[in-house]
Amino acid sequence: MHAKSLFDKLMYPGKVMSVEESVRRNIQMLLNSGRILDGDLSKQSEEDIPAIVDQIAHSEGAMQSYEVKLAALILRHEPRLDMVEVETIEITNQGEARCELRLTIGALETSCHFVF
Repeated sequence: MHAKSLFDKLMYPGKVMSVEESVRRNIQMLLNSGRILDGDLSKQSEEDIPAIVDQIAHSEGAMQSYEVKLAALILRHEPRLDMVEVETIEITNQGEARCELRLTIGALETSCHFVF
């Protein structure tokens, strides 16, 4: 199945792209937006999630809550997904965040690794 998002059609005209590849690209762009890793307090609303670096100093419960909010954020911005589960998330010593997401797109279920 080939279904590109409008952004993919504009950025990659003529390129054949699977739904899975398109969804992965969109999630990576969302994670790279900067709002997830370091936050942007001047633009936060009730729907926004706090920056992940703000969660490191808190309890394990805060990170679990963060994972739920991250999954909800991804689902809100990528409607082709049926389910998102955050399997792991961590911050490296270099200041990068890494996460493993389990994605369900129709009958396809896959695990994807993201660095942001």
